[in-house]
Amino acid sequence: MIIFQTALLIGVAFISLIPIIEMWVHHESNQFINIRIFMILIFVWSVAMIFKYMTGSMLAAYFVHFASYTLVLSIAYFLLRTIYEFFSQPFPKVIKYIMRVALPLHLLWMLSNEWTGHILNVTLSEVETLRDIIYADIGSLMLLHYIMAYSFLFWAIAKLFIGYRDMPFKKHYKKPVLLFAASLVIVFPVNMWHLITGSMYVDPTYLSVVLLSYMVYMVVYKRNIVFVLSAEGRKNLLSNMREHYVLAKEDGRIVEISPSMLKRFNLKAPTHVEALLEIMKDHAVLYTNIDEVEDKSIDKPYLFTVKKQFSLDRYNARGEVYLFYDESKFVKLVERLESLQNMDIMTELLNRNFLEHNVEEFEANYDNFGIVLSDLNGLKLFNDNFGHKKGDELLLKYTEILKQLSIHYPESYIIRSGGDEFMIVLKDSTPQILEEIKQSLLKQTSCEDPLDCVSISVGIAQRRNNEAFEVVYKRADQALYKMKDEVSHPYQEALLKAINKQKE
Repeated sequence: MIIFQTALLIGVAFISLIPIIEMWVHHESNQFINIRIFMILIFVWSVAMIFKYMTGSMLAAYFVHFASYTLVLSIAYFLLRTIYEFFSQPFPKVIKYIMRVALPLHLLWMLSNEWTGHILNVTLSEVETLRDIIYADIGSLMLLHYIMAYSFLFWAIAKLFIGYRDMPFKKHYKKPVLLFAASLVIVFPVNMWHLITGSMYVDPTYLSVVLLSYMVYMVVYKRNIVFVLSAEGRKNLLSNMREHYVLAKEDGRIVEISPSMLKRFNLKAPTHVEALLEIMKDHAVLYTNIDEVEDKSIDKPYLFTVKKQFSLDRYNARGEVYLFYDESKFVKLVERLESLQNMDIMTELLNRNFLEHNVEEFEANYDNFGIVLSDLNGLKLFNDNFGHKKGDELLLKYTEILKQLSIHYPESYIIRSGGDEFMIVLKDSTPQILEEIKQSLLKQTSCEDPLDCVSISVGIAQRRNNEAFEVVYKRADQALYKMKDEVSHPYQEALLKAINKQKE
């Protein structure tokens, strides 16, 4: 019977190694850290058990046996943490802090049995064979250890079944959870019988915990989407992609975020897709259609976001994958094209296309907008006598005057609305401001020699009583042509006279 139990011990120890081997693929990820620690502790306990039964040193067997009690408590503790991790719930910080202190103290307490006898009523001098340790009577404080370990164990089991009951997608986990329940029905009566009678040579607590741990591994890890994709050979496709990706379960709980995304945006591994998308708004502009991007000048990456649902029927696994394509260069190109569409190439001012697309905005949002129209006098005469290149230089000279003026009026738009016609639209204006701009333009374009300066006519108008833009424009245009009738003809005469004089 002892030979059979020893063989069983070795077989169970081998089973405890399987999850560690299969989880090695994610050894650099923090996602499965609690279940990895949990399974490693199980395997360490397996090694300790084999060592205890195989060693000929009673000194080593004695202290390994008592250290194993701390291993058991650690295993129960990390089982609970694994279940919390599985349901994407934060583990109570108070328990974390308590256990950081309690586990080292527990180990010292166990190892002090040689002097206290609180755990087992056996000292090292009384041990001749391993049976003396295994069948020793329990000490006065052994019950406290059982209470601690079983409290964590029952807490974890309750958390698992309550969480499973409330899960929106139970079918995916039904079989492993049923196996887990069946294993509880088998192992607990056996374990309780051993605690009462102490009749088994190989500790059934160890055998039952390994069995339960394997069921937990089946529920928490092997049914996880990341594992399924790895088993299907599809995980490498994601890891080699240049795009950032997020894998999530059907209910939106995140199971993996691409390392490149975590590193680039310094993310703290959020647990739900909605939380991630909210966080990403601080780091990037997310969009599914370029028409959604209203402002293309933001100094953030522009990530084109694609959401796809997938199903792996063989594993009864379903989930969602989010792909984030960095299309910042494309968005900036679109911004440039849109800018060129609304820009006069020669002067780099806004053009009539911009004006036509923003008339409704001016009418809807600016009750007191004002218009300053200006027109160059005698430009055709200038072009006919000096060529279009010189005429363009004259236009650029006036453009520079307008650009410098706009610095003092930041809430304004400078538009080249025609060949030699320019417009300033102020979002909020008063008659005094409009007159101030008009006089400034006239002052900067006046000089005695018509060959050295630009001559302009100016018309201004402010919106009144929610007038349409066209009505305000017409009033400004009428004022411009009224001035043009007064100054354009004398200027052209003076210009022609200067030209003829220059030719003599």
